[in-house]
Amino acid sequence: MCTPKQIEAIQLFVEYRFYEGAASNAEMSILDFVQLLNKLGISRG
Repeated sequence: MCTPKQIEAIQLFVEYRFYEGAASNAEMSILDFVQLLNKLGISRG
């Protein structure tokens, strides 16, 4: 399950494709955030 901060960050990423801001918002490293996106099946392209 995702935390509320992670959900907000995913929404930010989906809308703007801004990894750094989304990862920061989720309080995660960029690598961890990318791995979360992959785990959830969210396309990074």
